[in-house]
Amino acid sequence: MEKQTVEVASVFTVTNFKTGKEEQEVVFGFGQDAIKWLRTQYPRHTKFVLDGFEFDETFVPLYIKNRI
Repeated sequence: MEKQTVEVASVFTVTNFKTGKEEQEVVFGFGQDAIKWLRTQYPRHTKFVLDGFEFDETFVPLYIKNRI
């Protein structure tokens, strides 16, 4: 039985507070390493929002349930 490898990419919305410009970034990988690398690519006052993940080119959005 062969193991299948799955390519995982994190999808972020990046907002620069000085310009107000939003753009979508796809970083291959997941977890702390992905966001740590992405933070080095932008200025200090930038907002990063994780939108979801891509598994083999299939986008899966995050579902975060808030209790109020």
